[in-house]
Amino acid sequence: MERQYSSNILKAIETSVQPDGYVPTGLYDFKTGKQTSSGLDEYRTNCDWENMLLAYPTELFQPKHTYVQSTLKHIRKNYAEGIMTYRHGEFLHQYITANLIEQYMVAGDSRQALIDFYHLILHAGSTHEGFENMIFPWKDRLVDPRCPSPHAWAAAKTAFLIRNFMLHEYGGHIENASERDLYIYPVVSPAWAIAGKHLAMVNAPSEFGRITSRLDFTKNGAILTYSPLYNEGQPRSVRFRIPYFKELKSFKTDASESYIEDNCIVLSPDFTMLQIQWKEVKLVHKGTFAELLKAYRSCDSFGGPDEKGYPRMIPGKAFLLEDEDPSLVEPLNFDLVKKAFVKEFNRRTSNRK
Repeated sequence: MERQYSSNILKAIETSVQPDGYVPTGLYDFKTGKQTSSGLDEYRTNCDWENMLLAYPTELFQPKHTYVQSTLKHIRKNYAEGIMTYRHGEFLHQYITANLIEQYMVAGDSRQALIDFYHLILHAGSTHEGFENMIFPWKDRLVDPRCPSPHAWAAAKTAFLIRNFMLHEYGGHIENASERDLYIYPVVSPAWAIAGKHLAMVNAPSEFGRITSRLDFTKNGAILTYSPLYNEGQPRSVRFRIPYFKELKSFKTDASESYIEDNCIVLSPDFTMLQIQWKEVKLVHKGTFAELLKAYRSCDSFGGPDEKGYPRMIPGKAFLLEDEDPSLVEPLNFDLVKKAFVKEFNRRTSNRK
């Protein structure tokens, strides 16, 4: 039954996918706009929603498949304030951004995952409380009372995303346990990987049992300890992804089997210790602030409906002002993202009365 269902979904995707690889929201012809409800313009329908869930958790396609990457690129074009929008850019949509972050996560693009994650929590409170939509981009923080915050699912999505940054399961098309891997600390920020600091989890639940682990950062590497309480089944392997800003020099482990694949150190599930030596990737932090600003400005924006009720999109274009130096070397962190957001917000609102 599962194979038949997957086959039908894949057939529908192949039928509906656009020439550039974008997978649209509907996998068949359907009515939109005023055909479905009086007064409902076209721009209020057929919105990107969960059509990006192609690699995680569905595992329909490999993370770097054209359909996955093209769909992410298509949706990003309608981002605003660093997060996803709804109704073709009319409103911000906070928590659905987590769906895209997870696609970047499994593709190994931890830098983009972190950028979007920092914007996600920038639009939330201290306990992950967020909103759904009905907030106009680059205007204010006022939520429409018909769609009030805090939004419970927004908090749940954020909490689960943070969990996935610490550990997540992947592979085997979900149901095949013999091909299921456990990724541990798959997304690490430059702000965390500082000598003397550490990441840790105690009895963290996973599909394979409870996981206790600690990742201690040293001057030239890291030490990972691992103490699982497996259930009857074990992961096929435990994978540690090298952070995007580090270059692996060497590693030592007590695992009975270990090797490098897709920039991950792949370990047999019997390991308890991993010692890593790495070095900084040259110029990896150059222009981070400028890139954040250009990303805001390269997105299209909603210009209202046209005469037929379809969304009129205003093309974005990446640019920098004279005082925005692309040669600055600044590691990615939450404060830098906040600084970039505030600068762009002030630029866009400075002429308003």
